[in-house]
Amino acid sequence: MENEAAELLQQQQSYEDVRKSGYLRKQKSMHRRFFVLREATEQGPARLEYYENEKKFQSKSPVPKKALNLETCFNINKRRIPRTST
Repeated sequence: MENEAAELLQQQQSYEDVRKSGYLRKQKSMHRRFFVLREATEQGPARLEYYENEKKFQSKSPVPKKALNLETCFNINKRRIPRTST
């Protein structure tokens, strides 16, 4: 019972620093990936992580495929791409 409670607490802590999450397509390969934007906390710096899919992010011990430390970014430009109707 204690193990389950500790596991639940750890899982809740891993989600509390998430600001945004969702699927995006990588520009070069057009592969669909699940991205997670995290704010800076005691557990780590602000970062953008990506996973192969949402299931891998929600697993017991998620390990991102890649993580970009946002403290080293000098400038972030928001670029809008017009949506095409299908």
